[in-house]
Amino acid sequence: MISSDTGSDTTVTGGQATPRLLLETRFAPSAPARKTIRRGRLLDILRAAADVPLTLIHAPAGFGKSTLAVQWYRHLRESGADVAWLSIVGDEGAESFLAHLIASIGLGDPDVVGDLADLLDQQGPGIERIVATALINAISERGRPFTLIIDDWHRITRTETIDLVEFLIDNGGAHLHVMVTSRVRSGLPLSRLRLHEKLCEVDTTDLRFDTGESRELLVDICGLPLPDSSVASLAKSTDGWAAALHLAALSLRGSPSSSLIGDIAGGQRAVGEFLADNVVNALDDDLLDFLMVTSLTERICGSLAVALSGRSDGPDVLDEVERRDLFLERLDDHRQWFRYHHLFADFLRHRLAMADPDRVVRLHAIATDWFAERGMLTDALDHALAGGQVDVAADLVEAEAMALIENSRMAAVLELIGRLPVGAVAERPRLLMASAWANCLLQRLAPAQQSLDQLRYSFSLIAADDGAQELESEADVVQACIDVFADRIDRADRLVDQTIAEPTRVRAFVVAVAANIRTVVLVRNAEFSSARQLQGWARIFQDRITGQFPGVYGRCLAGIAATDELDTDAGEAHLREAVRIAQESAGIRSHAAQLAGALLASSEYERGRIDAAESLVQEGRRYGVEGGLVEFMIASYTTLARIHRLRGDPAAGLHLLAEGIDLADRLGLARLSAWMLHEQVRAMVSAGDLHRATQSARAIPDGERFSGGVASEIGRLRVQSMALVASAGGQHDTAIRELDRLLADTCRRSHPYDEVRVRIQLAGAQELAGRRNQAMRTLAPAVRAGANAGLQRSFLDAGEPARSVLEHIADLVDHDAWPDPDVPINYVKQLLARSGRLSTHAVLSPELRSLSARELDILRLVGGGLSNRRVAEELHVTVNTVKWHLKNINTKLGVSNRMESVGLVRRSGLLD
Repeated sequence: MISSDTGSDTTVTGGQATPRLLLETRFAPSAPARKTIRRGRLLDILRAAADVPLTLIHAPAGFGKSTLAVQWYRHLRESGADVAWLSIVGDEGAESFLAHLIASIGLGDPDVVGDLADLLDQQGPGIERIVATALINAISERGRPFTLIIDDWHRITRTETIDLVEFLIDNGGAHLHVMVTSRVRSGLPLSRLRLHEKLCEVDTTDLRFDTGESRELLVDICGLPLPDSSVASLAKSTDGWAAALHLAALSLRGSPSSSLIGDIAGGQRAVGEFLADNVVNALDDDLLDFLMVTSLTERICGSLAVALSGRSDGPDVLDEVERRDLFLERLDDHRQWFRYHHLFADFLRHRLAMADPDRVVRLHAIATDWFAERGMLTDALDHALAGGQVDVAADLVEAEAMALIENSRMAAVLELIGRLPVGAVAERPRLLMASAWANCLLQRLAPAQQSLDQLRYSFSLIAADDGAQELESEADVVQACIDVFADRIDRADRLVDQTIAEPTRVRAFVVAVAANIRTVVLVRNAEFSSARQLQGWARIFQDRITGQFPGVYGRCLAGIAATDELDTDAGEAHLREAVRIAQESAGIRSHAAQLAGALLASSEYERGRIDAAESLVQEGRRYGVEGGLVEFMIASYTTLARIHRLRGDPAAGLHLLAEGIDLADRLGLARLSAWMLHEQVRAMVSAGDLHRATQSARAIPDGERFSGGVASEIGRLRVQSMALVASAGGQHDTAIRELDRLLADTCRRSHPYDEVRVRIQLAGAQELAGRRNQAMRTLAPAVRAGANAGLQRSFLDAGEPARSVLEHIADLVDHDAWPDPDVPINYVKQLLARSGRLSTHAVLSPELRSLSARELDILRLVGGGLSNRRVAEELHVTVNTVKWHLKNINTKLGVSNRMESVGLVRRSGLLD
């Protein structure tokens, strides 16, 4: 008996069910309803070419492409090899394809994919390539072959999906093998692979049944008492076409007349005619009708058959269809889901449409309701559109879109909206709102703005009593969100004012985001206490949301505010809580975890925990740093650049900062650019490259071109950079004068953290100018504040002038000559003990000097216990690239393995 239990097709997040959007029946081949011919000669071809990157099985419909792939799949499974199956059911984008691919691989080994799928829904453009790289590395690190079988590839026409599969094939290395079945040869890099002997093709000629295989099918399996001459005649006339032979077997069963054999052999009839005369017309009307209505859906189960046919015995009838070999294929081991062979299904659908097109529309409506009631949103949407029910389709997406967004599934929302006709979306304010939210939170600011502009034009379509005012308020919040992601805050506070003033009129999600936006404004205007108070108020709304993204952002902002007030313990606690929530709710590699981790890394670095900071920031950079507020990007780039300098690789730090400048220019983020340039100035002055330092300082724009806290920050960075250059060039009075003004402004704005940093630089400039007593008086308040806050790197990274001032303060205290009895002398001595680079290197051999910065990075990570796969992920390269570097390193150093290389280089001090 075929079960009518459909199983669950929803996921549960935070206690609330949301549509899954993944079809699990795509992750395993359908089980044949009957015994199939073992294609031994073709399996031998596949076995001989098992190591090539791509195997393509291509032929028109009905030649047994999928059957051969299934036999290879089962052979691999039985031999204990790693294999995943993915059926293509329609033309889909790269994100959807990769999500299904990850899910399919994860069924066999969840450890390979981890939480990669979560990244696809939460991050912006380019994440598919990053995730694909991580997937390749994970497979390569296992050290054994992995076969990915993609069935019905011809359904894919989207360029981004084709490019993604080409990337997998080209970069899969020695362990990833891709097998594709397709009716066409396009969409794959065949010429290039064939040229390098990296392609195995099985085509129509190979797939044709020979006389022996035809005999096995017709006589041995179907039990037809046919003479050899008839078998040979059928094999020849059908040209070995498996589908035609199968149809012949069904037609001849019980009546192998010579005239019928002659009709088939003579090729007098098309497949549809053949089916009509020799299969379908032999069925009673009720069974034929059942077949036609249940062929409408791509897959069928017992209760769906009941709904479509109106027959309460639908599961029993499916049993009968399977017993009679009427092209019904099992899709799972639980006998819940089935599908008809595509040739048979196409024939039945065409016959149904010709007989009663209105009934087709009604059946699509029934299927839409059935799938929608069970949370199978993708199927419901497909049938609504197929039945011409565009409004119903739009209703389905509209009903689920915001729940998906609140659960950080923005890419899924855009995929669903993209299936709808453009006109249907343009007339739906709430769909436009969902599109604006999804694009904005994925940092796709241009399309977000476009959706928002369309939304404002559509407000006239909404009655005042149907939530028009609430939608306008929400639209303002989205606009403010777009603005702050673009680092503009001039109108953001005004845009969220109404939502915060009347929080009960909109959803908790909107209020939480509005509170975060106002917090950004408060932080950038140095109103830190107000920012922290607002986040305390916003917590009640954050806790009402099933998704955790607004809560993670809120805690990050509270952490920034507390840190800038020099309440560093509270700031670190907020950031650790943000990381914990992000990892628990969205995964270690989630976008939210990366953002929070970048800020926590900055805190760890400041407090001298360099290894912890490096681990956090490298983890965050594995999947790209483009995204989130500018603060997150600044923390990622500056922290890692400073660590590179501490590790003795200033060139790597400068290269990283140049990358940050390119990103800032591409995104139009002046504040990010200013920070990158300022960090360049610090590094170049330290290296004695005054000319380039001056160029970078002059490239920082004048803060007066901007507004609010952004203007103050950019202006401060420019002054500090120009002062560094001036001091290094001997223009001490100029530097001191500008820094004095900056210090006064910073004190007036009550920005404690900035005040400490400016005082440290000013004291260093005064020391260089010979004004030692003045320098000590300038630095003393910073020392007291730094001791209370546990600051380290702000002092240590300031270089020799600041160190000299600290030494003189310590000397005066030791001789009871310092007038301030409250100076934290132990703290000062700790700073002095930790000053300088992390290690001093002995004279290096030519072999050690020949190691590049990238090679040292690899050895440092290997020495930290990371596997080749983790090293590759940290450095954003493939595992094969890491292996290549390690081989070169071993050759340079004359050792036999990577741990000997690590030991030799570590003893030199280069890895300290």
